[in-house]
Amino acid sequence: MDIYIVSGFTGSGKTTFLNRYLPLFSGKNAVIENELGEVSLDVSLFEDENVMSELPAGCICCTLASDLKKKLVELDQRYRVDRIFVEPSGVGKLSDIIKVCRNVKEEMSIGEIRKITILDVSVFEGFLEDFGEFYTDQIIYADTILLSFTDEISGKEKERAVGRIKELNPDAILCEEDWRIWSDEELLAFMNQRVSGGKEPEETDVRTNLTAQGIRNKKFKYQIKNRRM
Repeated sequence: MDIYIVSGFTGSGKTTFLNRYLPLFSGKNAVIENELGEVSLDVSLFEDENVMSELPAGCICCTLASDLKKKLVELDQRYRVDRIFVEPSGVGKLSDIIKVCRNVKEEMSIGEIRKITILDVSVFEGFLEDFGEFYTDQIIYADTILLSFTDEISGKEKERAVGRIKELNPDAILCEEDWRIWSDEELLAFMNQRVSGGKEPEETDVRTNLTAQGIRNKKFKYQIKNRRM
């Protein structure tokens, strides 16, 4: 069984990605969702064999770490799924979630742990400044990075963002255009590439993470920008 961690700050497009990506798989899939955003998972995805499981509000990488571990084991033992997709809170640290998934290997037969990060590149510089390590953690530990909202910035802004992402994680597979414009075939071909990027986090204590409070309001930011033009 493989585990796919789909990380990214709130509004980056994690759920949109799952709605597109899940139907491309055969077999039985499970989704553990830790956050309800503006976009909801398509309920039709769970009419057959697929399983949906929710964690209560909170951050997987701190207070809910034990709950996530229990969910992973339960889905494996009870439903015998082929894949589990974990969609953590937008401010969850990817490195801590990787540690939780890694620590259940003794209780589950885990094949690959895939680490995917969705980045809203239109707020990249702002989030980098505001959240520092909590933001870069999702980049450094990813093996696959997908960009969204590239149409909302200039070519130079995108070039700066892509350059910084490559500095933080030179080994990850990086999509430098908005993945949402791709066909299903193009998305599947990109995701099927062999991955080797992303650091492996050390086994240290997890830190209490940020809450959603303090995240930049993207719409407000652009209203102010347009008003000045």
